[in-house]
Amino acid sequence: MKEAIACIEDEDLFKMQIDLKANNGNILQKLIDERLKAIENQKRQFCAVCSTDLQGKGNTFTLMFGPDDFRRKGSFCEVDCLEYFMQNHVKKLRKEINQ
Repeated sequence: MKEAIACIEDEDLFKMQIDLKANNGNILQKLIDERLKAIENQKRQFCAVCSTDLQGKGNTFTLMFGPDDFRRKGSFCEVDCLEYFMQNHVKKLRKEINQ
């Protein structure tokens, strides 16, 4: 956070400070929420299974997985890659749970 704040222009930093004091960070919170939503909607560049380039490919599949405090996202070029990932991932989780 310290490095990110250091990169912010002075004028923008003053605007953020005013927003935080006056509105309990409403504008800042909205900007952060919008940026995180854009990141979530962004598809990955390559298929998580076969590494096919997904840029320009119309139909792709994206899966959000992992514990609530550490979400991960994988994109897949076709249903068979998604199925393969799911089968292997579920097997791995079952082994970890049973140990």
